Amino acid sequence: MHVIAIVNQKGGCGKTTTAINLSATLGQQNARVLLIDMDPQGHASLGLGVAGAELACLYELLKGDYRLDEVIQSGVTRGVDIIPGNISLAAAEHLLAEQPDRDRQLARHLAAVEGQYDCVVLDCPPALGLLSVNALRAADQVLIPMEPSLYSMDGIERLRETIHLLADRYDIQPSVNLLANMFDTMTRNSRDMLEILESQLPVDLCATRIRNSVRVREAACHGTPLTGHAPRAPVTADFMAL
Repeated sequence: MHVIAIVNQKGGCGKTTTAINLSATLGQQNARVLLIDMDPQGHASLGLGVAGAELACLYELLKGDYRLDEVIQSGVTRGVDIIPGNISLAAAEHLLAEQPDRDRQLARHLAAVEGQYDCVVLDCPPALGLLSVNALRAADQVLIPMEPSLYSMDGIERLRETIHLLADRYDIQPSVNLLANMFDTMTRNSRDMLEILESQLPVDLCATRIRNSVRVREAACHGTPLTGHAPRAPVTADFMAL
């Protein structure tokens, strides 16, 4: 079971879009996928048409009110199940702080579904708190989506340092990759920023780039992934390549 944490402390970089559409395209390729919405905004749930506010979610699992199998919503799209997120996760930092082994709670719960899924995709909140630390400790791979811009580059080095500190402290070795997201293939600026990313940031850059497309926003409005809304769109092919 391969666990992928999609993380960036900066908001608006496409974490949730990446989580939804990477999960959906994996499902299209016959993988068994569990998507976990770890953001109090619950946008990964909303983007797949799941009313997270009305359901038991990750918070209730961490609190111990439900077992993991009781909070999973099955078959939200082909091959994909989801553990919803909602505003109750805003209290998760305080809840986790009071628990022993507080940064291993998510990994402990995921052990219960080992073998049931090929991939677990973690849509992390835009902060490096205990929820994100739980995700990083559970992850085999860390994917950092970012828009190719100067502002987006700010903070990537700090995030990389945080990941390496966790790796050294807990003897874990997740692979770390940057993903150029919302990439405008037509502008010189985007191409220049991509060259800067490749040359200056000490993190591997994915060969795949996710282009900027109105289809992404349309799919979100319809509560469906790109595989359902625009299966032949170039941006959908980008996620298939990813």
